[in-house]
Amino acid sequence: MKKQIEFGLPRSQKYLTSLLVSVVQGLSAVALLATSAWLISRAAQQPAIMYLSIAIVGVRTFALARASLRYAERWLSHDAVLRETGNRRAAVFSRMIDFAPAGFGKQSISDLGTRVVADVEETQNLGLRVISPLIQSVVVSLISTIVFAFMLPAAAGVMSSLLLLAFVVALPLSALIAGRADSQSASERAQLATKTGRLLENLELLNAYGWTPHAFEDIESAQTALAKSSRLQAISLGFAQAIFSFGAAASAVVAAVIGASEIANNHYDAVMLAVFALLPLAVFDVASAAQPIIGVWQRYRASADRLIEVVERELPDELKFAGTNDMAELKTLELIGAEAGYPGSESVLRNFSLKIKRGEVIALVGPSGSGKSTIALLMAGLLKLRMGDLKLNGISADDLSVASIRKQVGYLEQNAAIFNSSVRVNLKIANPDATDDELISVLRSVSLWSMFSKREGLDTVVGERGVLISGGEAQRLALARALLADFTLILLDEPTANVDEAQSMSLVKELIEVAKGNQRMLVLITHDNKLAELADRKIEL
Repeated sequence: MKKQIEFGLPRSQKYLTSLLVSVVQGLSAVALLATSAWLISRAAQQPAIMYLSIAIVGVRTFALARASLRYAERWLSHDAVLRETGNRRAAVFSRMIDFAPAGFGKQSISDLGTRVVADVEETQNLGLRVISPLIQSVVVSLISTIVFAFMLPAAAGVMSSLLLLAFVVALPLSALIAGRADSQSASERAQLATKTGRLLENLELLNAYGWTPHAFEDIESAQTALAKSSRLQAISLGFAQAIFSFGAAASAVVAAVIGASEIANNHYDAVMLAVFALLPLAVFDVASAAQPIIGVWQRYRASADRLIEVVERELPDELKFAGTNDMAELKTLELIGAEAGYPGSESVLRNFSLKIKRGEVIALVGPSGSGKSTIALLMAGLLKLRMGDLKLNGISADDLSVASIRKQVGYLEQNAAIFNSSVRVNLKIANPDATDDELISVLRSVSLWSMFSKREGLDTVVGERGVLISGGEAQRLALARALLADFTLILLDEPTANVDEAQSMSLVKELIEVAKGNQRMLVLITHDNKLAELADRKIEL
């Protein structure tokens, strides 16, 4: 539990200030109701206005304080927590980068996306919906009970007992009812996000084989399971609310009876009866903010556990790069007796050698599982050799910083990422300083500008994963981005997978011309022998 709390606990001074403001705001709410009760009762006796002026000022002060402090508390706490959440999201994403793309095994991109988005989003609730309301309700209840004890000790004792009953009995019982539902809810919410992500990722393939209805059925079943968990959560919350409501009503009745007895014995003025009766209602109203905290805590804990697993996951040897020297402009790359495999699995590549120099185009051809993509990952500095050596400009990759390697070697996967934005934004990810003329030029090099120029040009929105353009156009847009990044060596993994045969030949020819014209190295990974024949050398695996 300590590790989970430390993981999501906001540590800024602004958040600590918000907790203090929250307590003062809660006390203002209690004081407002007590002062209002006294003012209404006293005003009913129609005294001179001078006898009401202090109470009138008090009501206005507490009313303004309750509203303004509530706003200040929300602003301070949300600003602090959201900043912390943003930093946490960046830290989790940065850690995942260390494993990408070879270190995730069979874990889906959708599941990883859920961890970065949904789980990180859930962690903000520790500060906003667990710690803050808990501290406010406990501190305000304690202070109010002490003050009430000076007025009506017996009534204060009953109120404190009922508050204790609500905190110690109602909340744990509510958590017991919803305990399993809360843990299941977090898991089911993650499954729903994962299944939805898989549908979006593979929509074209699912449509082609008629599997889309089955995918929707899986999503619907996940939604049904989540609804059942949510229903049980609502029942548990209703149980806690019932206990708090009972405590408030019972405290008010007891306080009214004891207060009436004290007034009858001339210990207090009659106007105090309303204060005695309504003060417990105000205290329980503030304390009720703690009702959902256990359910929120359990959901937070489930998300925090998944994120902690990512952050503390040990980096496998195949992904540990220790070199520190910067690499000069890449001129040659050589694999010597290479043996490599993915973390946790056997080697898929053994005793492989290859050399490529500036201006050269080679093609790697072979069946699935023969090691084509593994070679690309080795060249790009995304996977480390188990045996053999990788030399760049004659220097072992073990002596070079992986950042300097990746700056000059670009790897374009078969399903490249296209973001839900304009063509300009998608391209400028590779080079933020590129001018519009440079963007248009690179689009022309992959035969895309004629199509985009008929729409909104560089402002054409391509949609999430490029759904507003064809698969081939999305692939070429990713190629344009790789060219714009000005990599010296570009590794293309099945670059024409979504393009028909005629366009494939034309596109690869254009790419080879661009590569040779700029003295770039180009490695074409393909299963198509016709495309491979366009390269300077073809290597079969």
